[in-house]
Amino acid sequence: MTITNRHNLPASFVEAVRRDPYQGGGDISATALIDSPQRRALIHKHKSKIDTDVSSMVWALLGSAVHHILERSEVDGVVVEERLYANIGGWEVSGQFDRYNPETKALQDYKVTTVYKLGGDKKDWTRQLNVLRWLCYQNDIEVESLQICTILRDWSHSRSLRDGGYPATNVVMVDIEMWPIPQTEEYIKERVALHRAARDGNAASCTDEERWYSGDKWAVKKPTSKRALRVFDNRQDAEDYKTDSTIVEHRPGEYRRCLNFCEAAPFCEQWNNGKVSER
Repeated sequence: MTITNRHNLPASFVEAVRRDPYQGGGDISATALIDSPQRRALIHKHKSKIDTDVSSMVWALLGSAVHHILERSEVDGVVVEERLYANIGGWEVSGQFDRYNPETKALQDYKVTTVYKLGGDKKDWTRQLNVLRWLCYQNDIEVESLQICTILRDWSHSRSLRDGGYPATNVVMVDIEMWPIPQTEEYIKERVALHRAARDGNAASCTDEERWYSGDKWAVKKPTSKRALRVFDNRQDAEDYKTDSTIVEHRPGEYRRCLNFCEAAPFCEQWNNGKVSER
C-alpha cells in the first residue's frame, strides 16, 4: 500500500502515518472480523496497487493519540491496551481492548467519533465489544459490563447550551449490550467462515450495511429552494406532509463507503457492475 500526500499536509503527518506501530495478530483481528469479508480479501489481493492519502488518516492519528494518553491511566491494577488471542474454527482471532478494570470488571473501548454516530446505529460497536468480551472469556478474564468512551470531535459547546437533546459534554460514556457467550461464539464462527471463504476466492457480496447505504429519501421542499423543509424515509410520508406550495423530490440512496471510503472499490466487481480496474 502506497502512502500519498495529495493535499501537501505537513511532513510530520506523513511520517506519523508511515510509522504506525499497529500490529494485529493471529489470522484475523476483532475489528476485521466484523467488517466486510469481500473488502478485506480485495485489499489483501491488491495491496500493492492501492494508494492511501495521508489526509484520510488524520482521524485515525487522533485515535492513536488517545491511546497514548490511555497509558497514563494504568494505575491501581487497571489494565490498558492488552491484546488477547483465541482459536475458533481453526483460525486464531485476536483483539486488543483499551481498558479493563479488574475491580468493576468493566471492559472499555475508546473511540474518537461524531455526534451523529453517537445518536445513530451502534451495531458495529456492539459486535466489536462482544467479540472482545469473548476473547476475555477465553483467557479467563471476567467481564460484567461493556462500555464505549466516545470523544466527540465535532462537539459544539454553544449547541449544547441551546439544544436539550444534544450531548452536554464532548466525552460521553455509552453502555453496550452484552450478548450471551454462546451467541457470541456462534457469531464469531459465522464470521470466520465468511472470511475464510473470501480468502479462498468465494467472497459474498457486501451488504448494504457494509457499504454504508444511505437509503432512498424523499424531500419536501419549495420548488425554487434547494434546501428541504423535511426529509422522509418513504414517499407516502412525504406526500402526506406536502402542501399545495411544496413538491416532493426523490433523493436516491448512495453507497457512501464505496464512493469515498473503500480502498478496494476500484477492484470490486460489485461496485463496478462486473468490471474491475486495470490499475
